[in-house]
Amino acid sequence: MLNSSAHLSIYQELYGPVPSPSMFPSTSGPFATLLRTNPVPWHMQRHPSQPKPMFIPTYMPFIHQNGFTDEELMTYRPTIYRNTLDSAQAIYLAMRKIGPKCIDPNNRVNTEHIFDYCIDLSPSFESLPEIAEAIHKLWQDPIIPKLMDHCSEFYLMDSAVYFFTDVLRIGAPNYLPTENDVLRARLKTTGITETRFTMGQLQIHMFDVSGQWSERKKWIHCFESVTSIIFCTALSEYDQVLLEEKNQNRMAKSLILFESIINS
Repeated sequence: MLNSSAHLSIYQELYGPVPSPSMFPSTSGPFATLLRTNPVPWHMQRHPSQPKPMFIPTYMPFIHQNGFTDEELMTYRPTIYRNTLDSAQAIYLAMRKIGPKCIDPNNRVNTEHIFDYCIDLSPSFESLPEIAEAIHKLWQDPIIPKLMDHCSEFYLMDSAVYFFTDVLRIGAPNYLPTENDVLRARLKTTGITETRFTMGQLQIHMFDVSGQWSERKKWIHCFESVTSIIFCTALSEYDQVLLEEKNQNRMAKSLILFESIINS
């Protein structure tokens, strides 16, 4: 289990310095006093219609506390299994749409097996070594680099390459997710999740809202007394499409949502 210093290093490597009171817009007067002495509500908004990145709502509290226990890490295993299989099935569907076929004849059988595979998430389910081996061989097929040249034409979650590279470890019996695995996990959610944690002298109350457009009417209740909004999007989405609306550019949709948030 990583300690707080290790979590902090991961955060700083990916996102830069951790916010402190001095980094907020006002460092003096009533607003600064409020930040330093009272619970601070944060509102986190993601780009629309994409699975939720686990880092901010999950890791922020643990950076400033005691890290994950093995039991907590295990709770993310179904999500990581689901992410890995969904990504492999997305590769199969992209092949059918764009046209290239696996060069290795065995992988043509593997792709059908991957597409038909369903994960059993019951308590007795412990690993997926058979399908993990099939995904590993598919990812090694020489046609994959050519397919990835067309990645802007289909949806593939940004953590797919990471999970494909480590799929044999993920599919091993008694697999225990690492902190990096959890960091890269994606979970499609609805509703609003509240998290409370301490960051230095600040008591943070964070609202994590769903990226689904159908959930937007619920967001208004989160804006009361909010001092900061974290709006998350990715520069890499400039040529990518939405999962739910294949004709919509992800970055353009994010900018529309951002404008509606700041002007509401």
